[in-house]
Amino acid sequence: MENPVDLNGFVLAMTESAYAQVKAACDGLTDEQFFCQPTPETNSIAWLIWHMSRARDLITSNISGENQVWIYNGWSDRFGLDAEDVGIGDSPEKVAAFHADRSLVMAT
Repeated sequence: MENPVDLNGFVLAMTESAYAQVKAACDGLTDEQFFCQPTPETNSIAWLIWHMSRARDLITSNISGENQVWIYNGWSDRFGLDAEDVGIGDSPEKVAAFHADRSLVMAT
């Protein structure tokens, strides 16, 4: 008989691995590169990291039943974004305006 997969542990391990890879990929980038949008319709690396972190928080909250860190720990205020922002369906203008402090983005 096989042991069941610890789904929560698996998701956590994969997420932590992804964050380690993102951090390694961003080391050495200039702020210009970090916030660059190759075209007006594409997202910057900074925005993608924020979106990935925000989505992780939302998914984790849904799985665990705990509060979203983004809302209840004041991250939305620090970023100057609405508490309900997740980064889905944002306009190119909103994405282009995203220039949160790099250390804040990398801390999420």
